[in-house]
Amino acid sequence: MSRIFVFLILTIVFSCKPLSTTPGADGTYVRYFPNGKKSGELLLYKDSDSTALVYMSLQRGAPSYNSGGLFERILWDSEGGWLEIRDDYMDCRLQFRLKGNTIDVSVANHECGFGYGVSAEGTFVRVSSERPEYFENREGSRIYFSEYGSGMND
Repeated sequence: MSRIFVFLILTIVFSCKPLSTTPGADGTYVRYFPNGKKSGELLLYKDSDSTALVYMSLQRGAPSYNSGGLFERILWDSEGGWLEIRDDYMDCRLQFRLKGNTIDVSVANHECGFGYGVSAEGTFVRVSSERPEYFENREGSRIYFSEYGSGMND
């Protein structure tokens, strides 16, 4: 009887996987409207000690249901990350702060090319700590994170 008990305990201990083992761990995060429906998704794929690939899909909701998204490499450290895109058409600055199993996104400037009234700002809750392999773009094609080397934003 005691051998079975020890076996069960060891099986439970070694089969448990922590949600996150390091700050900034890979995963899928979701933002919700107050009514509990999904308003955005953030996929984080760490590709080096100091950078991560981020895919965001965002929705505004009723009545216009505008949407927006981005796929970029961001600088990432133990506390979070920072994205800045500036050109003739865009002045986008986003800050990502890791807090336990959430990422808080704050927006320093809303010129990110999203649809009218769509913002990246908010708290995204981790729903999976699995490293994402790909995302589906708006055309329905799979985009694999592993295909993007360190020069993506160059």
